[in-house]
Amino acid sequence: MNALLSEALENTYPEAFEAAARVARGMQSVEPRSNRLLLTGRGHQYRVLSVTLTRSGKGVLPAVVVAIPVPIIRMRHADTDSKPATPIDAVLEDVFVQVRDQTDVEVSVIGVPPPMEQVAPGERAHCGVGPATYGVPVEIRPYNQRGILTAGHAAPIAGVPAYDGNAQLVGEVKRTMHCGLTAPRQETADVAVIILEATEPDGLRAAPKVSTIGTAHRWDQVTAFGARTSGFRAHLLTAGNPFVNRPDGGDWGEAAMTAYPISAPGDSGAPVYNESDELVGVIVGGYEGLYSIVQDISYQFREADVELR
Repeated sequence: MNALLSEALENTYPEAFEAAARVARGMQSVEPRSNRLLLTGRGHQYRVLSVTLTRSGKGVLPAVVVAIPVPIIRMRHADTDSKPATPIDAVLEDVFVQVRDQTDVEVSVIGVPPPMEQVAPGERAHCGVGPATYGVPVEIRPYNQRGILTAGHAAPIAGVPAYDGNAQLVGEVKRTMHCGLTAPRQETADVAVIILEATEPDGLRAAPKVSTIGTAHRWDQVTAFGARTSGFRAHLLTAGNPFVNRPDGGDWGEAAMTAYPISAPGDSGAPVYNESDELVGVIVGGYEGLYSIVQDISYQFREADVELR
């Protein structure tokens, strides 16, 4: 199995990865008892979604992703010297100065609306909560059972039946894990394993056949194949380290954020490929029209105890 996303990035960009770790430790020392890191901009507090890596004019740098209350993506890179042009730019400028003063590290600051789990009405996979996407075919260890993956938040309870969009039985949820089952700041995979019915064909998804597992790195261009949205491409804007999901729950482990959306509600569980047609991740969340959250496939396989079939 390939290295996890964070391991690959640490090996490729060791100095930037260590700088990001120093930023996370520095901010944590200011609020050691808080379940969520908060930064102040223009007198208001903004939740930190991730301390990760991104690319700017200075190369690969640590990035602090903060939740902003407007549906846009705005960035303040370390090499920016212009005055803030909008109120959100002013917020990011305050956050940039605060992080720099607390950690003595030059960072990029990225403001995005907080992500949402991408389930939706009327889509393909129905496993107890929200329609989503059946994605990667797997073999379930140690029983050698035939299975398929979807997002854990779309199939949150083990033992419930799984149906397709025509209300036909596909199988049963064998095991599941997601942010709602974990404590704040605890990293988790967002994945559910579906045991397929003996008569159920493998062709549940209109996606390329998986032949090779890869690791997303160096800000690859990636493509997702979901039940609602399929074939859109975007570069990874950030990669490595957890990404916050819900304030009262756990974090998506081994996550990356795309610079543009490649998914929409209904696509949770969709497989994500790089330009070499290697399977690198799965859609677990995002914000419609702005960005998507991709979780590393090797991480999901390890946590779910499955292998590619």
